[in-house]
Amino acid sequence: MWYLLNYIAPALHRKEQLDARIEAYNSLNGTDLRVFAPQIVEAKPQSGGTIRIVSRAILFHYIFISGPLEHIKRLASTGGGLSFVLRHPDSLPSTERIPSATTPTVAQPVSAAPTTEKSPTVAKLVSTSPLSERSPAVAKLVGAASSARYVTVSDADIQAFSIIARAYSNRLPYYNPADIDLLDGDEVEVVSGPFTGLKGTFITRRGTQNGNIVVAATSQIGSIAYDIQADTIRIIRFAKDSRRAYDQIDAFIPRLLDALEAYRADRPLTPAQAASLHVFTRRFAVTEIPGAKLDAKLQALLTVAHEILGNPQESAAARARYEKRLPYVTNPRTLRLLHEIIP
Repeated sequence: MWYLLNYIAPALHRKEQLDARIEAYNSLNGTDLRVFAPQIVEAKPQSGGTIRIVSRAILFHYIFISGPLEHIKRLASTGGGLSFVLRHPDSLPSTERIPSATTPTVAQPVSAAPTTEKSPTVAKLVSTSPLSERSPAVAKLVGAASSARYVTVSDADIQAFSIIARAYSNRLPYYNPADIDLLDGDEVEVVSGPFTGLKGTFITRRGTQNGNIVVAATSQIGSIAYDIQADTIRIIRFAKDSRRAYDQIDAFIPRLLDALEAYRADRPLTPAQAASLHVFTRRFAVTEIPGAKLDAKLQALLTVAHEILGNPQESAAARARYEKRLPYVTNPRTLRLLHEIIP
């Protein structure tokens, strides 16, 4: 069971401060309090034409904490901006109502389910959520709350909502070229710096795998090649070229294992990790893979990558295809890798 609390952070880096408080409390008291405070990633334009990737809370000041109620109360009583959210007295059975004079100061009653209708981002997120029959992001969650005066949410609802939140937190609109693998024929657009707005086809620089991006921008009078240093780009269209598929898949494995370690430890992905997984899954949605053995490896990677990114339907589809291709894999080393990724 999870309890809904307000968290009014006294300063910046509220998520980091909250995680540190929970960790310190658990270490001191031998408890296992857990916090769910979903974040969403946004690209913020900066002066000078640059773009900075930042995280912000999806639910404004609302968070969820799981653990024994007496310990959550003790944690909230230490200050630091934590307070319980109470169900409105009129919504409680008469036997559970308490006089307003005796309401603990650490808790703040609410007249209805907490709302996040002010945020268009949350409204969009909730419109795709199977949890929600109403617009506010938390409304359906707290709809499952018990009649107790503390607003509570079940493990199942939190798990379902965390999948949605993870999908949005890892959905990056722009990419740093250093975090992803571009291929000849990818259509890109520069979104920061002096070449902002330039669109064209990515061309590998001769004699190197890294370095500046070369974009061929075609106009009515001919084609001009720009050798540029782009900090941030967006991908318009992927090249449909599977000739380098084997190298692309092998190069992606260390990145996937790195992200998988963070995922299994319940740590958020870094923007670089999310970018690598997101671009890989998007690219191979349009790439044809020859051979059942190579396809088995690819589908295993897609199964886990989609799971980490919070795409359960895509993960299930890749898993089904992987299981059909797995009997064709005979290399012991490849089998060990696949069983490590998908136990």
